[in-house]
Amino acid sequence: MNDLLCYFTCVGFWKELDPPKVVSLKRVVDKKVHLAAPLFSKSVFQLSMEFQALCFEPYTGWGQDARLRTQFQRRKEARSADWHDEWDSYFSVAPTDPREIRRVYRSLMEAFAADIGVHDSYMVPHSGRVPENIR
Repeated sequence: MNDLLCYFTCVGFWKELDPPKVVSLKRVVDKKVHLAAPLFSKSVFQLSMEFQALCFEPYTGWGQDARLRTQFQRRKEARSADWHDEWDSYFSVAPTDPREIRRVYRSLMEAFAADIGVHDSYMVPHSGRVPENIR
């Protein structure tokens, strides 16, 4: 999920992830969340689903991959040397505010930390801020 956070908030190694890879990460996260659901609280599962709903627009058509709920113009600029035009279709027309993605991710990690007994009030640190010029 941290890889998804990086991609959708344009921090860390987001430029190394391309749209097909991000969609494949969704499948990995889906599988792991559903397999681990009995091991964690209802809150962890619900926040995991909320996080994914903020990141992806599922059910866009029969046999179609989920779309990424993020702007792609800056991503295209940053990867102009190796951007594939067909990647444009991987993006939703209804992007999510990256700050909302970060907020839910933080809540999810706090719930996860409480479930595994790290600390009831553990606050997930983050470095920097979400870039304001994502487009």
